[in-house]
Amino acid sequence: MQMNSVLETALLQDTADQLRQELAAVIEAIDEMQTRIAPMLTARYQAALGRLELQLLELQIEVRSARRRIEFLQSRINRGEPVTAACLCEINDRIRTELAEWRRQVSTQAQALAEAQDFLARVTFADSNEVKRVKTAYRRLARYLHPDTSPENGDLFQRYWPVVQEAYQRIDAALIEALLHLVEHAVNERSDKLPVVDSASEQDRLRALIATHAERLAHLKTMPPHCYADLLTNDEWVAGRQAELEEAIANQSEQLALLALRQSELTSLPGIDRHDAGGYQ
Repeated sequence: MQMNSVLETALLQDTADQLRQELAAVIEAIDEMQTRIAPMLTARYQAALGRLELQLLELQIEVRSARRRIEFLQSRINRGEPVTAACLCEINDRIRTELAEWRRQVSTQAQALAEAQDFLARVTFADSNEVKRVKTAYRRLARYLHPDTSPENGDLFQRYWPVVQEAYQRIDAALIEALLHLVEHAVNERSDKLPVVDSASEQDRLRALIATHAERLAHLKTMPPHCYADLLTNDEWVAGRQAELEEAIANQSEQLALLALRQSELTSLPGIDRHDAGGYQ
């Protein structure tokens, strides 16, 4: 009976160890998508489409601004109120306030485009063998350190994990393997000092975490920029999307020209101070 109990405990522990390894692999896959794949996909997306998207957004703001100016101007004219320099300034202020969020989007998009260009200029591709070494060491470190896989090693997580993450992002095999050696030594030293974990409960905990992280990984793949991973390698899709953006830009430019003509007509009506209206931007 005692021998059977020992074998059952060993089997449970082996299963728990396998589950920890599986969980560590899912954690590594999520971190790879967030820290290594996402920046590259974002940069590639911006390089292919970012300039056109920025141009379209800027035109959309100009069109929206022109429409609001015409609405305010037409409303004032309909009420028989004079169009003075003061009211033009007030209208401009109101439009700037209304479109502040759009202008923040322009700023954000312009910054993303600049960052993508800088990223692609600096990017280097690591040796495939070194990438494999880094991924292998990272998974073992996640097995020892991550709070979900080994909550009993929280102090080691605090001490080593930030440097592990840095080494992983830089694809520094020598550093991450050195960290693995230190962590394994620390874990082995304390292994006989920690309380025995109920393996059955531990398996349930690990299976639940694997399911949670697997769901998170699947969801991540559906979100930008990861949802564009296959599309960005499809030249036909990229060309089609560029054509769509160029057509939208042409449409917005045409609308802006028509709105400019309409604004010119309104500011040419009798009773409008043409000097003031001419500076109406």
